[in-house]
Amino acid sequence: MSSPLTVAWTGNSHTAALILKGLLTSVGIPAQVAGEELTDEFAQANRMSGGLGQILVPKNRLEEAVEILREHESRDPLPESFDVGEEEG
Repeated sequence: MSSPLTVAWTGNSHTAALILKGLLTSVGIPAQVAGEELTDEFAQANRMSGGLGQILVPKNRLEEAVEILREHESRDPLPESFDVGEEEG
Protein backbone atom coordinates (compact mmCIF):
# COMPACT_ATOMS: atom_id res chain seq x y z
CA MET A 1 0.00 0.00 0.00
CA SER A 2 1.38 3.43 -0.90
CA SER A 3 1.65 6.29 1.53
CA PRO A 4 -1.03 9.03 1.37
CA LEU A 5 0.02 12.36 -0.14
CA THR A 6 0.66 15.46 1.93
CA VAL A 7 1.68 19.04 1.16
CA ALA A 8 5.45 19.58 1.21
CA TRP A 9 5.50 23.12 -0.25
CA THR A 10 3.06 25.92 -0.93
CA GLY A 11 3.91 29.00 -2.94
CA ASN A 12 2.39 31.67 -5.12
CA SER A 13 3.46 30.22 -8.46
CA HIS A 14 2.39 27.12 -10.33
CA THR A 15 5.58 27.42 -12.40
CA ALA A 16 7.76 27.40 -9.28
CA ALA A 17 5.90 24.33 -8.06
CA LEU A 18 6.65 22.53 -11.34
CA ILE A 19 10.35 23.41 -11.08
CA LEU A 20 10.57 22.17 -7.50
CA LYS A 21 8.63 19.02 -8.40
CA GLY A 22 11.35 18.32 -10.96
CA LEU A 23 14.00 18.77 -8.28
CA LEU A 24 12.29 16.26 -6.00
CA THR A 25 11.65 13.68 -8.70
CA SER A 26 15.27 13.99 -9.87
CA VAL A 27 16.41 12.69 -6.47
CA GLY A 28 13.84 9.90 -6.42
CA ILE A 29 11.04 11.45 -4.34
CA PRO A 30 7.65 10.97 -6.00
CA ALA A 31 5.95 14.36 -6.24
CA GLN A 32 3.06 16.02 -7.98
CA VAL A 33 1.74 19.53 -8.25
CA ALA A 34 -1.76 19.87 -6.83
CA GLY A 35 -4.28 20.25 -9.63
CA GLU A 36 -1.85 19.64 -12.48
CA GLU A 37 -4.10 16.90 -13.83
CA LEU A 38 -7.16 19.18 -13.95
CA THR A 39 -8.11 20.46 -17.38
CA ASP A 40 -11.13 22.66 -16.77
CA GLU A 41 -11.09 26.36 -17.67
CA PHE A 42 -10.68 27.51 -14.07
CA ALA A 43 -7.61 25.31 -13.51
CA GLN A 44 -6.03 26.39 -16.78
CA ALA A 45 -6.66 30.09 -16.07
CA ASN A 46 -5.21 29.70 -12.58
CA ARG A 47 -2.03 28.11 -13.97
CA MET A 48 -1.68 30.72 -16.73
CA SER A 49 -1.94 33.57 -14.22
CA GLY A 50 0.77 32.08 -12.02
CA GLY A 51 -1.71 30.68 -9.55
CA LEU A 52 -1.11 29.06 -6.23
CA GLY A 53 1.23 26.10 -6.34
CA GLN A 54 1.41 23.17 -3.96
CA ILE A 55 3.71 20.18 -4.12
CA LEU A 56 2.39 16.90 -2.79
CA VAL A 57 4.64 14.03 -1.73
CA PRO A 58 4.04 10.69 0.00
CA LYS A 59 3.68 11.28 3.74
CA ASN A 60 6.52 8.85 4.46
CA ARG A 61 8.90 11.03 2.35
CA LEU A 62 7.77 14.42 3.71
CA GLU A 63 10.75 15.15 5.98
CA GLU A 64 13.23 14.29 3.23
CA ALA A 65 11.35 16.41 0.67
CA VAL A 66 11.12 19.43 2.97
CA GLU A 67 14.84 19.23 3.75
CA ILE A 68 15.73 19.15 0.04
CA LEU A 69 13.42 22.08 -0.70
CA ARG A 70 14.88 24.12 2.19
CA GLU A 71 18.44 23.40 1.07
CA HIS A 72 17.58 24.46 -2.47
CA GLU A 73 15.89 27.67 -1.32
CA SER A 74 18.86 28.63 0.85
CA ARG A 75 21.32 28.07 -2.02
CA ASP A 76 19.34 29.23 -5.03
CA PRO A 77 16.03 30.96 -4.32
CA LEU A 78 13.48 31.00 -7.11
CA PRO A 79 12.55 34.41 -8.53
CA GLU A 80 9.33 36.05 -7.31
CA SER A 81 7.85 36.06 -10.81
CA PHE A 82 8.34 34.23 -14.06
CA ASP A 83 7.89 36.50 -17.08
CA VAL A 84 8.27 33.88 -19.76
CA GLY A 85 8.80 35.21 -23.26
CA GLU A 86 8.95 38.88 -22.29
CA GLU A 87 12.02 40.91 -23.05
CA GLU A 88 13.36 43.38 -20.56
CA GLY A 89 13.51 46.84 -21.98
